[in-house]
Amino acid sequence: ELGGQWMDTQSLVGRKGVFGAGSKIGKGGVQGGWWNDHKVPFQHSIRIEVAAIAITPRSPGMPGMQKGCIRGGSAVVRGHETNRSLVLSNGEPIPFSARLQVQKLQGRLYKPAELVELATLPAGQQGLLYFLTLALETSPPWTTCMSSDCRSHLTTNNYVEGCWHLLRDTREREAFLSGSMAGIIAGTGLEDGLDSSFGFSIISTDPAEPTGLNRMCNANFSICPLQGVPFQTAKSGMLSFMSDYTQSPAVERLSVYRFFDHEVFGFRDGGSFSWRNGAVAAGSERSGEFYGGKCGATGKTFQTGSTNVSSYAWIYTWPSFAEGTEDVIL
Repeated sequence: ELGGQWMDTQSLVGRKGVFGAGSKIGKGGVQGGWWNDHKVPFQHSIRIEVAAIAITPRSPGMPGMQKGCIRGGSAVVRGHETNRSLVLSNGEPIPFSARLQVQKLQGRLYKPAELVELATLPAGQQGLLYFLTLALETSPPWTTCMSSDCRSHLTTNNYVEGCWHLLRDTREREAFLSGSMAGIIAGTGLEDGLDSSFGFSIISTDPAEPTGLNRMCNANFSICPLQGVPFQTAKSGMLSFMSDYTQSPAVERLSVYRFFDHEVFGFRDGGSFSWRNGAVAAGSERSGEFYGGKCGATGKTFQTGSTNVSSYAWIYTWPSFAEGTEDVIL
């Protein structure tokens, strides 16, 4: 689910759809060729299912998913037995009782400034966040042309300003929801939490573009199939960022991923990991107070549109205080 339900990863990621995210996930062929290398612990048995999705372009300038056909396919599964506990890239061991759990959001619509809880654990569970994919569809797009040549444009949707919050247990989550704490802020904007900057570089000045924005559009700026600077690394990536003004209302789509096993994003007794659709603050959006304190739980909403969210969050989970886990989460 790197691209949600609408993205043609085949043509958008890398050269002819071939890319690599370090040693954990990639695509080594123009047709198919997906591979994954994840540590999936199990004890007695495991069932692995593979979903095949046929993708055809939605329109010449705006890739998307429509009905298609699958001629056939194959999958290879590899694994091994061990009597040792797994150790993640950050050096943290996980107990034998751990399971790799996936939590999904499928096309859920979030209002401006609404909290998007991407991963949530109940009391009595510990865990380590492993991997997140996030596909967003929002309206209106981040920026709207104010002149025919788009040299004059206006920011109309600041969904990227939303902060990331790690709440390590149920007490922190309850305190956050009541407005008394912000938790651990893992990013003061959508792109910050994914190791990028300035709207995934869309607002980084590009002298080669007549609008000054870093994006590729058609002649009348009605479709922009490439915005910002896509990147894929072993830790995070932005696979697709596009806008389409031919639809009514106009929409913008974004697809990103991030691995967390290089760090410790842990839950000690329940908790959650969240991103907010836009930002809130007690002060005006034009004041320094806004940009310095926009990660609060309540306050004034920065100009933001509603956002459709699809996400997969993978978490290693196990019972709190299980034997051998007392020092796993500090």
